[in-house]
Formats: sequence, C-alpha cells, structure tokens
Amino acid sequence: MKQWVIFALSVTAACSFKGNLGPTFSSSSSGGGGSSGAGPSEGGHILRTVPSVIGQTPEQALATMRAAGFEVGGLDPQNATCGYEDDRQMVKTGTICSQTPGAGTEATTRLPRLRFVVEKDTYAEGGIGLSSHWRRMPEVVGLTLAEATAVLAKANLALPDHFVVSESAAEDCQPEGKICLAYPKAGARKQVPRKGRIVVGVKPPPGTTPPSSTPEPTTYF
Repeated sequence: MKQWVIFALSVTAACSFKGNLGPTFSSSSSGGGGSSGAGPSEGGHILRTVPSVIGQTPEQALATMRAAGFEVGGLDPQNATCGYEDDRQMVKTGTICSQTPGAGTEATTRLPRLRFVVEKDTYAEGGIGLSSHWRRMPEVVGLTLAEATAVLAKANLALPDHFVVSESAAEDCQPEGKICLAYPKAGARKQVPRKGRIVVGVKPPPGTTPPSSTPEPTTYF
C-alpha cells in the first residue's frame, strides 16, 4: 500500500513540475523574425532598385518609376547640358540623358522628386547660341576637295570657313588629290567657332623619298 501511495505522489509531482515550465515556442514564430518579402528598409521606407529612364520622355519616366513601385512626388528637370562618353550615342531630342537617383542604385520608394536632364540638341547640331556651338562632322576621307566641299556644305560646314587645308606627300596619303585625314573625325562634333583640319595627298617632289606616314591632326586651329 505504501508503494502505491509513493508512486501516486511521484506522478503528481512530475505533472506539477511540467506545468510550471510555461509555454513552449516553435522556431517558426509569426513575430518580427519572419520574412515579409518587402526587402530592406531605410527610415521605415522600403528600398527598391531604381530603373533606368534614359532615352524616355519625362512622362514615360514617371510611368516607369511608378511601375517599379516608386511614389514620385514630382518631376525636377535640370537646366544643364547632356554629356556623353561617346557623343555619337546621344539620346533623341526631348528625352532624358541623365537621372538622379541613378539607374541601378537603391532608393526609398517615396521619392520627393525625380531629377533629370533632357536632351535639347539634335543629332546634327547643338549648343546653338553658345560658345560650344557644334555641327556633326560628315565623312570626307577618300573624297576629292571638290567632293568634300559639296558634302560639307550640306552639313552647314562650308570648307573655306570651317577648315584649314594642308598637303602631304607621305605614302599613306595617296593617291594624289584625295583627302587622307580630317579633324574632327566623321561622326564627331565639329566646333563651329573653330577651324578643323583637312589633309590632301600630293605627289612627292622629284628625287625625294616621301615619309611613310602623315601626322594625324588632333587639334583645332
């Protein structure tokens, strides 16, 4: 009988001890440690990757930003000129060439303003009224002076007004009468206020050994 009493007391004590342990928690708690899929945040605002709006109109850029999850307070066009590593790759007139924040950076989804610069120039001409006024240089290498004169006139770069012509008897500047070098090169921006360079091949003087190459012009007059 004593053994049964001792056993019953042991079971009761064990149950009482287990009940005092308190509740248990699983590792998959629904508290703050869970993932919401919203990504990192800054100051309580969600961060997202900024999309590129280069080559878009301001209206298209606003739609692109909103589609990417950004709340844009307004557009902030900057009074600046576009700069390019290769100006032959310029965007179309009236579209964005530069943006802040930049494409690929992280920014909060609530943007007070989207700052940007719009291309005002055309592919053929730009900087009108400024000291940096330019026109696009056509290809003239391989042409005669007469042919080049006509091509340059179409580009509003009259040869006598915009270029200094020199001659070269070098081996790499043949045949005679053809343009072998020009500065600036075709496709580049020719500064209107300054004179470029054109080199035409000529026969070497009798009894002389012509140089093998012609120094390439790299500056304006």
